[in-house]
Amino acid sequence: MTMTTRITIIASTAIAAIAAFVLMSGTGAPSATAQTEGSMIGTPSHIQLTVKDLISSLAWYAKLGFNPVKGPINRPDSIVYLSDGQIVLALVTGNAPSPILVMRAPNLRALRDSLDQLEIPSGFKLRGPTYSELQVASPAGLFMSIRLASDEDSIAITRAVNPTCGPLGELSIATPSLPSERTFWEQLGWKQVDGNETPYPFAVMSDGTMKIGIHQGLDLPGVVITYFSHDAADRVARLKSIGFNVEPDIVAEAQANENAALKSPDGQ
Repeated sequence: MTMTTRITIIASTAIAAIAAFVLMSGTGAPSATAQTEGSMIGTPSHIQLTVKDLISSLAWYAKLGFNPVKGPINRPDSIVYLSDGQIVLALVTGNAPSPILVMRAPNLRALRDSLDQLEIPSGFKLRGPTYSELQVASPAGLFMSIRLASDEDSIAITRAVNPTCGPLGELSIATPSLPSERTFWEQLGWKQVDGNETPYPFAVMSDGTMKIGIHQGLDLPGVVITYFSHDAADRVARLKSIGFNVEPDIVAEAQANENAALKSPDGQ
């Protein structure tokens, strides 16, 4: 299953206009629900995006508030790491599926045994007699690459708010079945920290460091990096003024000047 990645900016004050897409008490702040730290599959490292042209993609994300950071692989001709202070992206060339949520875990053999016990299918890469990577996909098609923590150095982030897009909310994905997708993440140790059944079923899952919003029946273009901001209208206006092609947000009822979606040069 091929998925795309888009960036969405949503006004966190326009609760009535955008219905349940404002997921954190309408404030853009983290839920008060207790969160776990890490999960069975380790901790998030970055989101890997396959691009056609590193230079043009780098310039596009830089205008959105992402700056180069040091990553675990030093090959600037084929991979560049970027961060906005809240999330890390790895832009790579090649033919890998895109996007991929990359995780770090300390013991891949024990993890694969646990996945087998849960009857969660997984692929793998070997380095000699040991696993160097496990590959898992959620029922909704979110690809994950779980890499050995000793190989995948942690990437430091500042946790500062993105100056262009605002506070990071979640990775948003659509599913035809909320129960099956939610059960998948619960089996991996993620906790539900928000959710509702109206105006449509949705749940927000967290491992304590990242949030994934699961939206049943919503017409999303793939994986959406979603930002919530009280001043979204001003942010959208600034994006337009510096030349971004801003599309209407995926929530049809939302006001066009307050909510917008951005598509990268690669159509992601």
